[in-house]
Amino acid sequence: MVGALIVCALAAYRVTRRVMLENGYFGVWRRLRKWAGVIETWNTGPDGSRAWDVTVSRRVGAFRRSLAETLICHWCVGVPIALLCVALSSLRNGAADTILLALAVMGAAGIVYELVDKGK
Repeated sequence: MVGALIVCALAAYRVTRRVMLENGYFGVWRRLRKWAGVIETWNTGPDGSRAWDVTVSRRVGAFRRSLAETLICHWCVGVPIALLCVALSSLRNGAADTILLALAVMGAAGIVYELVDKGK
């Protein structure tokens, strides 16, 4: 039970991060965010540090604006993804377990990268 919880948590972290922050294969997530009206910019501070900033365009319709606001909210993206991971975990078949385990390993690798490599 605890092992399944850890695997689901890491898998949900990985997929949530991918949807919210990464380009994805062939730029699919970046294009979805851009179409929805998410404006992604890098800001440079006076000390030279860079920070990623997101805003929602006011030039899109109500549906796309709602989608954009959802795509930049960690909880709004993460909760349904976590529910999907738990549903996959409850299937208890080889394919679902393999998918979840692969996502969990990628999630753990992402956390290690954030803690170790990015701090340099």
